[in-house]
Amino acid sequence: MFVYCADTWCDSCGERLRREIAEQGLAPADWDDVYVDSDSWPQPALPETTDSPNHCANGEHCLEAVDLLAYGLPTVAFKPVLEGAETQRIGAPTNDGLTEAGIEYLKEMLDEPSPTAYQRALHAHWRELYRDEL
Repeated sequence: MFVYCADTWCDSCGERLRREIAEQGLAPADWDDVYVDSDSWPQPALPETTDSPNHCANGEHCLEAVDLLAYGLPTVAFKPVLEGAETQRIGAPTNDGLTEAGIEYLKEMLDEPSPTAYQRALHAHWRELYRDEL
């Protein structure tokens, strides 16, 4: 996982960002210099638990994106039902588990009484991803 411009990025997207920045001649002399600002250079991040599910900031363009069709997102006339969302793909997960507060927050989201079709697919993904914590 990488941190860049106040966002988290999966390993693949973080490495791609580094290559793109380096191609522009903007890479620091020492790519893993801990004193380089993460606003100017993607920095490797230590694994950590978080207070909510987090996904790669590259969203649907993530190199490791999750396709919610695999989690039951329905289609109509070959188009995904995206009520309440913009795309059928989301960025790869970027956190390593949830804090106690994160688990409670996730449970609240999963207990949504009237989820949209998109939310049901996203929730199915999260239930699989965090099954050990739930």
